[in-house]
Amino acid sequence: YGRYFCIEVKGDPSPKVVSQRSGREVRFVQSLGQLLTRINPDNGYYYGLAYPASYRKSVLGRLRFPSMLKKLKIQLFFVDENRRVEHLTWRDLTTPSDD
Repeated sequence: YGRYFCIEVKGDPSPKVVSQRSGREVRFVQSLGQLLTRINPDNGYYYGLAYPASYRKSVLGRLRFPSMLKKLKIQLFFVDENRRVEHLTWRDLTTPSDD
């Protein structure tokens, strides 16, 4: 069956950025805010946030409540240099104590 996704995508900061980590943090917060403004619970879409694999540690560290991803139907995508995509849902991020 088909699914429609609305995905907010961010890339790595420019090499000129002094702190790559801070640049990724800012882009993560921006992408989350942009996606939240587009969520419409009546349209049946799934939503996604896509980043280079370099964001993985900081993004997963910031998501304290993976169950919110379930409620908002948000999924995560990380793309490495070889264009391989890691697709994570709320289930992949939930520990038994989060249920």
